[in-house]
Amino acid sequence: MFIDRKYCGIVQDNSIGNYQIPPTSDRCQSVWRNLHEGTSMATSIAPKPIHFTPSHMVFRKDHCTTPCRIVLDYRVLNRYSHRGGSTQHNLVGTLLSVRSMEFMISADISKAFCEMFADPTDIPYIGYTCIGNFTVLWNRVSFGSTCAPAMLEADLHDISDEIYNTTVIAKQLDPTRPSTATIPGHHLSDEDLEKVLLCSTNDNLDWIKYGPQIPLNISMVWFVDDVYVGGESKTHAIDCYSYAAHIYEGHHKLFDPNKNFTSWYDVNCGEHSDQRETSKKLLGYLFRQSTGLLHAVYEADLVPATGSMTKRKASSYLLSLYDPLGLILEQTMIGRLIWRSITEVTKDWDATITDDHRRQVSEWVHHSKTICDDTRYGVPRFVDINNNVNSVILSVDASILAWGTDLRCVSSPNDRIMSRAGLFPKNQKKWSIPRKELESLWRGLKWIKLYSRYLPVKTHLGDQQHRLHPLRPDPRPQQLYVITDSEINVYRLRRVSNDKRLPVVERRRLTEIRQLCVDLDAVIYHVPSGVNPADSLTRAKPGIYRYDDKIVNAIKLATVIYDYKDQDAGIDPPDDPTTTLDLPPYQFTINAIIVNPDGISFPDLTTLTNQEQRAELDRVMSYAKQQYTSDDDRPMDTIDFVDAIKACAHRCQQLDEDLRLLKKYLEGNITNDDMGIKATYISRLATICELDENGIVRRRLQQSEWKHIHEDPNGVIFLGGSDYAKKLMAILAIIYHYTYLHKAHQKVTGQIQRRYNGKGLPTIVKNTIASCIPCLRSKAYRGLNYVSRSVQALATRSIWQVCGADIVGPYQRDETNGSTTTSYKRHILVVHDAITSFTCARILQDASSQSVADAFHSIWCEMGAPSVLVTDKDLSAFITRQVKSMLIGHGVRHLVLPPYSPHLSFWERIHRDFVQMARSISSQVGSENDYIRSYLLAIRAFNCTAKGWIPFSPASLHFTERDERQDLQLVRELRSEDAIKEAIDNWRRSTAATFPTSPDHVNDEEPEDLQSDRLPQTQDGESASQDGQQHSQQQDDNVIPQDDQPHQVQDGNTIPYDDELDQTQVIDNDTTTDPIWISLTTQYRLNEDIAEIFYKTGPINLILTISKLLSGMRVYEAIENGISTITSSFEISNDGPQQS
Repeated sequence: MFIDRKYCGIVQDNSIGNYQIPPTSDRCQSVWRNLHEGTSMATSIAPKPIHFTPSHMVFRKDHCTTPCRIVLDYRVLNRYSHRGGSTQHNLVGTLLSVRSMEFMISADISKAFCEMFADPTDIPYIGYTCIGNFTVLWNRVSFGSTCAPAMLEADLHDISDEIYNTTVIAKQLDPTRPSTATIPGHHLSDEDLEKVLLCSTNDNLDWIKYGPQIPLNISMVWFVDDVYVGGESKTHAIDCYSYAAHIYEGHHKLFDPNKNFTSWYDVNCGEHSDQRETSKKLLGYLFRQSTGLLHAVYEADLVPATGSMTKRKASSYLLSLYDPLGLILEQTMIGRLIWRSITEVTKDWDATITDDHRRQVSEWVHHSKTICDDTRYGVPRFVDINNNVNSVILSVDASILAWGTDLRCVSSPNDRIMSRAGLFPKNQKKWSIPRKELESLWRGLKWIKLYSRYLPVKTHLGDQQHRLHPLRPDPRPQQLYVITDSEINVYRLRRVSNDKRLPVVERRRLTEIRQLCVDLDAVIYHVPSGVNPADSLTRAKPGIYRYDDKIVNAIKLATVIYDYKDQDAGIDPPDDPTTTLDLPPYQFTINAIIVNPDGISFPDLTTLTNQEQRAELDRVMSYAKQQYTSDDDRPMDTIDFVDAIKACAHRCQQLDEDLRLLKKYLEGNITNDDMGIKATYISRLATICELDENGIVRRRLQQSEWKHIHEDPNGVIFLGGSDYAKKLMAILAIIYHYTYLHKAHQKVTGQIQRRYNGKGLPTIVKNTIASCIPCLRSKAYRGLNYVSRSVQALATRSIWQVCGADIVGPYQRDETNGSTTTSYKRHILVVHDAITSFTCARILQDASSQSVADAFHSIWCEMGAPSVLVTDKDLSAFITRQVKSMLIGHGVRHLVLPPYSPHLSFWERIHRDFVQMARSISSQVGSENDYIRSYLLAIRAFNCTAKGWIPFSPASLHFTERDERQDLQLVRELRSEDAIKEAIDNWRRSTAATFPTSPDHVNDEEPEDLQSDRLPQTQDGESASQDGQQHSQQQDDNVIPQDDQPHQVQDGNTIPYDDELDQTQVIDNDTTTDPIWISLTTQYRLNEDIAEIFYKTGPINLILTISKLLSGMRVYEAIENGISTITSSFEISNDGPQQS
């Protein structure tokens, strides 16, 4: 068929030549000439192939026209091609437009993509395909490519423009005719037709003039290659269809008669008695012509009675219900709840789900097929939303688990237009019901705004959205009715002044909902739950619900209503955005934000209409614009500043209602009866407050221990919570921030609270100085240098002194409880030693902070508490009160790694080894259902396995070479060769008495060649490192950086001190015959100085000595890289230090 219509042609049989011979130019030219026979392209040169597109066949036994479809695989090509624009096709919008047509005829364009020629420049990439043994050349648009839908849509859009323009010309001939009338085409002039036709040739003019009559009004909707033509009556719909089919045929777009059907059923049209039950596919839905109802479709088969089911197969069953409009969304919600319970237990896609879940899926599939086949669950295809007086009703609701929205028409409240629902994520499960109701209301209004082009509401176009084509049904905007059973949210919407008392999430949602009501012209009504159609969605209760006049009556009787027009004195906001041209002359102003050089914004004083108030704050703000140093006097103690604050304090207490009443009460001008409901509150404040000599309300100085002991002796001034007071507190925050040299907002707040206090002071201070550029730079610098200051700068003299901890999991584990076995999710707390990598693990029942604290306590009691614990910033497990209290009790210092720094966690690489070993163990011993058991065995194997760089396992080092915990020191780098020599020499002296027969006999006196050597000094004069010296655990900012370290000149070459080690080697000849000494120096290739330390004191002192000798290296990195890395980087010989 494709070859007969000259869509393509066979170039060659690839089996001839064993699939090795490409198509020849002559053969390509012959096929190209045959495809374009009779056109100007026949004599053009055929494009040569560059890319061959594979294909495969898809057989559809139930399809009437194309039981075998050729599918071209353009996945590789789509990587290099563009879409060709943003398509305007919308499945839900198209369904809404089709449902708004009372009489409709459906048509399908036969081979729509094959009726469009491809550009010759694209043929080398898209035109050559391999189908079976043959190479086929196509000259049409590549169906299946990324750009094909946009090209077809643009083609149909041009054809629809031609149809619309011809109907406009016909309507202008006689505007008095009814909308269902038609006009013969020869009544139209050639001049008018030439203006609207895409190609105005004589043949095309005759095609219009002598074709079917032109209707004055036509409605059309198209989605890809499906076209739906509507009319006001059956006859009108047939006339519109005839004319549209004629125009499409003129553009080589033929309607397939085997797929056409009407929305009405003619009893006399058929010969068989079973035609009354004829059903058609309408954009995926099942449409029964005899009843005019739409039915959802379930496409999968029933679940077998026996056998297991994987998680992937369960997903396939639960996703087989096709219902984009949500006509039976309650059934879909049941499936979503089942899927959530499956995913909580079963993580792997190929894992078998439990028998209980399999039974739930089987019952859901059976019930879904029953509902889809039941005629009672059908929804009328036609919904009269184009009626000028017919509005729609949006109902919203929320439950503990789900939210739901439902849309119905006022004229048919029993028929659902569309609906939408969803489950709340885990982080929103703990929300209160009012907040969830507010969330559902916001989601519902956003949903209506998204599809406002297809509904009788105000139209709002989103990004890359265009207005509907004039041929599409365009309902006239009406008022939107929104019903909810949450009375508290309606009151919240009405009372804007109460928003500041609510959390940030609810304030933001209320603001957005009010704006959405303005955009959609929506009014919100409170109705009982019994008449809320969305209630069944949130509770997932399928059924047939009839409301009749209950919803309309509930709206009429509603007393709690939110109407945005009441907030604006009944004035409807204009459609056009407001500009400065609409404002009175005195409002022609430009607002600006004043920002100082450090990026701190000053409060906007232009909002104050009172000039005196502005002048008072300007006087205080002058102090905020100054720069202060540590040598300057604080401005808070100057007379001018105190006078300026007194004026502002009087103003604050005058504007705040509570402080104004309190002042009058302290003065004795009012009594409790005059204050009403605030009498108790004011009288209690009066017990701790007093008036000073200036008439300012102050809190008396508190002597309690929990109060600041450095408060102002005269008491703290109350500023209140007025807008004026907030601006004053912002100015004070800037002044104190600079006075105390950029302290953090907590400390600045504490300093201000010693003299002043007001509502929301901590928040105002934090927001005001949050944009300080020097503070942000300092914070970023501290974050980048955190490792060198707090983690990398740790040095140990014993194992199990610096430990890292992490939580892995959750992993599924089968636990037996009596006669039943249940799967649970368990976590594992893993603690690693930074030196030996020895690992301890504890199984956690959950990842709560108390469980983590108990696991740490168990490990410390068994293994001993380290000096430092390093973790990531897990706020729910590690940064908690329980864990902190436990660590303090054991005397463990807790260090937290900065965010986004997994490379600093020395335990991450070990975790990867654990996972690989656990998988291997699980596959060998068959413990797939108990992964935790395999993980613990992997940890045991890791602890008992010797490392490649030293012949000792982590367990042997941990249990045999471990010393008592000592205080932790900061690293003091040994940067010079002299310092390294002296450190080794000191160690030799200290061990001479212990090992009298050691290979070297070092005198207590310093050798002559080392008498001039000295330890390097830091900039503050302290010794960089010395054996036995103790240092406090504080950050050392005076260590010379790596790039600026001193250098030594030797033999004319400048050598960094970092790369030099001790040259002195005093080895006794008798020791070289020791087998251990020979093994250390030959088999393990250790330097003789390093081997000497190993020989005398054991492996752990060797590791720790190496970590001290290596300047600028991380401790754990030096150990992890191993001695092999160290010895390969530095070679020590009698000739002198040499860099490898």
